[in-house]
Amino acid sequence: LYGDQSRIKEECLLFEGKVEDQKEQLDTMKKEREYVSLSVKEQLEKITKNLVNHFPLSIEEEKLAVVEIQRRYLSEKNDIKTIASLTAFQKERFLKYSQIALTKTTVLSDDNKQQDMNIVRIGEVTAYGINNLGDAYIIRQTGNLGAARYAIDNISSMEYKTAVQTVLKDWIKELKIHGSIPFEIMQSANSKKLITGEKISKLTKFYQWFNKGGAVMWAMSAIVLWTILLIFAKIIQFSRTHKDARKLRKDIVNILENENKEVALEYVQDKKGVVARAVKACLQHSKWKRSSAEKAVREILIEEVPQLNKNLTTLAVLASSAPMLGLLGTVTGMIHLFKVITQYGTSDPGILAGGISEALITTQAGLIVAIPLLLTHNFLKNKAKFIQTEVERNTIKVLNRLWPEG
Repeated sequence: LYGDQSRIKEECLLFEGKVEDQKEQLDTMKKEREYVSLSVKEQLEKITKNLVNHFPLSIEEEKLAVVEIQRRYLSEKNDIKTIASLTAFQKERFLKYSQIALTKTTVLSDDNKQQDMNIVRIGEVTAYGINNLGDAYIIRQTGNLGAARYAIDNISSMEYKTAVQTVLKDWIKELKIHGSIPFEIMQSANSKKLITGEKISKLTKFYQWFNKGGAVMWAMSAIVLWTILLIFAKIIQFSRTHKDARKLRKDIVNILENENKEVALEYVQDKKGVVARAVKACLQHSKWKRSSAEKAVREILIEEVPQLNKNLTTLAVLASSAPMLGLLGTVTGMIHLFKVITQYGTSDPGILAGGISEALITTQAGLIVAIPLLLTHNFLKNKAKFIQTEVERNTIKVLNRLWPEG
């Protein structure tokens, strides 16, 4: 009995171990099931979110298909069936990618005209259409994301339009696709120029360049406007401060050579600028010692020199901020680029170029703004030092005429 009891205990322990193993396997399967369910939900959400980027001719049909898959998933909660439905959906889309098809459908073009068209669809890359009036249209990629990824434009370039009309009419008549058709492989913002046959103005090019830079370009514009105001203010200040300084000094020296201080003081009375103030102080203190006049001139310089250097530090800070903003735009563009790669992969160079373009344009703009600002800041700083030196030089010459013996 004791032997049977020990054997039974061992068998019970063995069964308990097997039960624990089964529980662990069951927990693992539950986790795997939860992971599969979560992956299915994420895939459904991703497909639904990306529908806005799909080809406009099939977007409504694909929306209905995805909605139906979602409805079945919510009602049945069957992951296997949902995965099979999603696989079939993606397979059908893949087949459309690789087909050139001739169909007839109703299209709402970008000029807000709803019209029936015979469409030659080249996968999800582009499509040509011709309406009942013979007008030719193109469905092309714009290089943007979201609802603006595709555009439906009327082909108004006569050469391009004639070539497309000739080919499409033959294909529609014969219900057969053969031969070749004009195709703009890059499909970027410049494609609009080929379609319309119009030249892009410099203002439009600048506007496109500015928009590609993103939000950082507005901050860069604020820096440019701010610096322009500061530069004009400094130029006006320097012109007033140093206006006719050399002529004034020569006239005063000529008058003082005749030892006529009253005439010199009357001459300088209505003059403006730092030199005029310094000379006036010298003449007013001519009755006393030279040290008294030098103190008066020094007081004027103490007041005026900070005014000469005012806002120059601000210009230097703005000049150094522009490249930093360009670097910020570079980082923003790269983040945008990686988001695009995560969402759309690397199959579409037009979309990838958007993030790279934003990064390079903001760097370019930062350098374009910073280099002239640094040069201007250096010029204004040297100009302020020159004015200060000129004031001191002219004042010393007047003082030497008033007190020739030192």
